[in-house]
Amino acid sequence: MTLFLLSGIGVVCFNTRLGFLDPELSSKPDAMEYLKASKSVFRLLHQEISGGSILHGLYRNKTYRNFEAVQLKLKHYSGKELQKASQKLKEKQQNGTFDTEEPNLLFSLLSDPKIDLDDISNLMNSLYVGGTDSTAKSLQIFFYNLAMNPEKQEILYQEINEVLGPDQPLTPEALAQMPYLKAAIKESFRMMFPNLGISRFMPKDVVLSGYHVPEGTQVLICSSSVSKACFDNHDQYIPERWLRTEQGKRSDSTIHPMSVLPFGYGPRNCIGRRFAEQEMFLATVKVLQKLKIGLKPRSEGVQFIYSIFLEPEKPIAFIFSKR
Repeated sequence: MTLFLLSGIGVVCFNTRLGFLDPELSSKPDAMEYLKASKSVFRLLHQEISGGSILHGLYRNKTYRNFEAVQLKLKHYSGKELQKASQKLKEKQQNGTFDTEEPNLLFSLLSDPKIDLDDISNLMNSLYVGGTDSTAKSLQIFFYNLAMNPEKQEILYQEINEVLGPDQPLTPEALAQMPYLKAAIKESFRMMFPNLGISRFMPKDVVLSGYHVPEGTQVLICSSSVSKACFDNHDQYIPERWLRTEQGKRSDSTIHPMSVLPFGYGPRNCIGRRFAEQEMFLATVKVLQKLKIGLKPRSEGVQFIYSIFLEPEKPIAFIFSKR
């Protein structure tokens, strides 16, 4: 899943396939280094957040040096891709084939003289790293929920088959006809929130549940607790709770609109939300068009832990069988 998502977000960020799905990937040292660096970022961040490293703010300890080395590798690799894209853009501009309306994120940034190349590099790295490991884990958990609830998986398959059949590509028009797909993914986020929750620094003194919280205090909204408090049958996977009637009203009118926010909210919400959602939609549709998702007995009821993002304590052994 990680390789698929690395390839997908690579097309968005660098407008090219980076070769992570190539059978000869292991023979490409640069791509392998980039892959390892991408996976190391969140492992090192977890050390900092969990207390595994507490002195990095005072001096360049091992965690600091490792994180710095990882970021330099990412910048080096992405820098080469940016140079290739810059050269291609110049050629298009010189021969008059550059279309300013072309839906190309990288070209739109590179063609803007007000944006510095370093800023573009930092943005692309942030989108790339943030949109791989997190989305891969969320997709894995979604597939796990589908495997644990085969009757829901079958409903989703029927929706996909009715709209697209076994071979048609996913389009925006087709996606608009798949409410159950969106509901199924949102229910997976509700049951197994991708991170610990949403944190904010209080802009002023407030009283919460009788407790005085001073200005400047960091408050974490624990999303798993919110789910238990706000949803009936909170431990059951029920995508139907998110479906809407023909009048546009949610089937369960008691659900608070702020109860499930896997990508955050407001100006500080996840910058890669749209990319992540589209990747999950696409991966789910293409897999279910051809395959059923099951689990080996040892993975049923697997435990999940938080390491920046939610992940299985042990690797999940999926079974993919032809339809």
